[in-house]
Amino acid sequence: MKSSDRHPSRAQLIAAATSEPGRLGKHLQECAECREFFALVRRFPLAGSVDFVAPSEDAISRWINTPLLAPPEGVRAKVAGRVVFDSWRERPAAVRDIPEGLVRRLRLAALNLALEIVGERRHHAWQFVARVYRDRRVVTDFALKAGRQRLLAGEDGFFTWSSARPPRTVELLSPNEQVHFESVSW
Repeated sequence: MKSSDRHPSRAQLIAAATSEPGRLGKHLQECAECREFFALVRRFPLAGSVDFVAPSEDAISRWINTPLLAPPEGVRAKVAGRVVFDSWRERPAAVRDIPEGLVRRLRLAALNLALEIVGERRHHAWQFVARVYRDRRVVTDFALKAGRQRLLAGEDGFFTWSSARPPRTVELLSPNEQVHFESVSW
């Protein structure tokens, strides 16, 4: 390895990613920065192309924080969550889905995480807004899996989506955690 700060050169990392890590394996285990670049080139071979312009720091940061681009290389800690508040808890099941404009609020919790979901029934679909909190502070390092849909939060931390049917299963995914909440009955 030849580099001023004991990191392999970009060309060495690209060569290792397109074949096998070889002698860079130990360095990759110890250096998160090189490991992230190595993983980027491995998953997106064009990133190592000579014709490709080097990605910005912001692009690399967003890729690192996006857990849905590819399955994680390590094992995520699995956490179970449950419904702690449901605005429909006292509402009879027979009238839940009749009127348009009907709103349901849910709060799901697991450890120090809370997921708040608001769903509104429209004519042909449900509209949803959700937000994740850790110790009462908004966090954006999770992706939301609502039914089959996989979503990333916007800059303000809100997930928004619509679907013909409300989701029965809800999960939060991050590079380190997978939080699966109990099924929600609509």
